[in-house]
Amino acid sequence: MVKISRHHHLEENRQFSQFTLTKSRYGRILRTPLCPLRLGEYFDPELDRDDDADSTTDPGTFLEHIAGPECEESRGYNGHTVSALTVQSARTAQCLLRKPTGDEEDAQGHVAPVWSPEPDDEPWEENSSWMLSGLNSLIVEPELGPSKDWSPVRHGVREVNDYDMWFEDVPHIGMVHHPWCMEVYQRATLKQKNKVDVDGLGEWWELHQVENVKRSNGKMLRYCRQQWWEHERGSEFLITDPLEDAGLVKLLQEAVETSQHFNPADSAFPPRAPNKSTAKSNQQQNTTLDPFSTLPAELLQQILAELPNTSIGAVREVSRAFTHIPISFFYPLVRRDYPWIWEADQETSAALPQYSRWTKAVIDKAARKLNKSGDLVSREEDKIVTGQHSTASDPDSLTNAAVGNGNDEDHITPISLPRFETNWFKLYASLKKHSGSLPGLRNRERIWRDCQQIITMIDEMRARSA
Repeated sequence: MVKISRHHHLEENRQFSQFTLTKSRYGRILRTPLCPLRLGEYFDPELDRDDDADSTTDPGTFLEHIAGPECEESRGYNGHTVSALTVQSARTAQCLLRKPTGDEEDAQGHVAPVWSPEPDDEPWEENSSWMLSGLNSLIVEPELGPSKDWSPVRHGVREVNDYDMWFEDVPHIGMVHHPWCMEVYQRATLKQKNKVDVDGLGEWWELHQVENVKRSNGKMLRYCRQQWWEHERGSEFLITDPLEDAGLVKLLQEAVETSQHFNPADSAFPPRAPNKSTAKSNQQQNTTLDPFSTLPAELLQQILAELPNTSIGAVREVSRAFTHIPISFFYPLVRRDYPWIWEADQETSAALPQYSRWTKAVIDKAARKLNKSGDLVSREEDKIVTGQHSTASDPDSLTNAAVGNGNDEDHITPISLPRFETNWFKLYASLKKHSGSLPGLRNRERIWRDCQQIITMIDEMRARSA
């Protein structure tokens, strides 16, 4: 389980007149009358204090450590290396479980009725043998029994047994996962199989195949995933929002061209300036010696498409026939080399135009969504209003946001890049440059690669049983 400590930047919505503040190079201490947060609160008694801070506090007053850049506290991630907004929903879980058949009794003696459609069902649930549970942000160890308070109760299943593996005689047993990860899986299976295959995922889990996946970034993941989560510096991306990463959103937005003069058939590279004294002789020589100079543009692009990326620049240096490489040439390269950028895939955007209402609850909880123009809205504009004030620690805020009214406002629509108004070369170059530095994008790639393995294992599983 991931624990997120109060490692925040001081600028984050604070009225400092209400606090007594002390400083050190390892962090700061706030003496505050506010109640303690439920998520990863702690105070380091060894931290140096100034004389103006009392050694004791009044009843109802709590001390809170605000991490400095050099803070080495391992009980949470440092707010100078990762934003609390991008990780605070990492503990939100959901379960994939078989639909109730009306004959399973839980530990409390309750029998869920036979599954029937409900307004908050996902499109795939209607024809699937599987369903989703409600949400939970307080998953406990399996030895302590099933986690409590899955909310809302869906299809009459009050008690969900969340386990890492399937057991035959356990009623309403479910595969626990992040709603984030289910979104990535659906798009990966759509890309690889042209359909969303959730049934295959559930059947794969029932065959105890989870441990057979060779996880991306496996060494770091194994180190962090102990009985308690180890908050190793550099591993922050493992729990960062893979869907609405602010850096990725900005990168995608900047690739869209608004000028009416933009043409994807234009060259991605500036024209060369040949030496005037030798231009004519070079042109005659190149026409004679360059075998590519007589080929049509379509064939030249086909040749480029077969080359490794590192050779594209090299072939431009040795042959002027490849001087003009259109911007549109990089569109299939983006889809080939970065398949997890589903915003560039029109087929995926058409088949899965929205994130699920459950994912919207997770993203809204972190106050990070897009408005209709595709711009990031401020946290003040992005609060959930559900009849009562909801906070990041309020489990009911997840439920209220998820249930909604069954309309498009209950969903978040990811960016869909227009085919002929996007500078695909600019996007390709930006992805190549920043993929390792955007934590949400790194996490999306990691989950996507794991999903690819799972999909292959599902196909092999079905081939064996055919």
